[in-house]
Amino acid sequence: MYRYERSGVLHGLLRVRGFTQDDSHIFCRPDQIEEEIGRVVDFSLEMFRTFGFDNVNIYLSTKPGKAIGSDADWQRAESALANQLAQRDIDFTYKHGDGAFYGPKIDMYVLDALGREWQCATVQFDFTQPENFELEYIADDGSRQRR
Repeated sequence: MYRYERSGVLHGLLRVRGFTQDDSHIFCRPDQIEEEIGRVVDFSLEMFRTFGFDNVNIYLSTKPGKAIGSDADWQRAESALANQLAQRDIDFTYKHGDGAFYGPKIDMYVLDALGREWQCATVQFDFTQPENFELEYIADDGSRQRR
C-alpha cells in the first residue's frame, strides 16, 4: 500500500509512505479453533519480541451494537479468544462493544519508548466466512459439515 502523507506526519516504522500489509485467513474445523487462535497469538508476540517490543497491551473486543450472527456464535467466539489468552497467562482488557460487526477480536498494541500505544496486530474471529464462501469439511462420519 502506498500513500502520500503530508510533511511532518511520517513517523519511524509506524507512519510511512509505503508498506506491505500481511493478512492471513485460517479456515479450520470447530475443534481446531482454539489451538489456531493460540498459535496466531504466540506468533504475533514472538514477532514483537524479535523486534524488541516487550511491552504489549492486549485488548479483547466484544460484540458491537450492530452485529451479524447469533448470540451463541458470538459467545463461543469471545470465549475461544479469552480462553487462549488465559491459557497463556496474558493480561488483557475487555473493550465491550468494540468488536467488528462480524466477530470479536484481540488487538495487540506495542508500546514505544515514550509509552505510547501503537496497534500492530489483530486476531479476529470471523465465524461468517464459512457461509459466505460455502466452505465445508468432511467429518469423521463422512458427512459434509460447515460448523
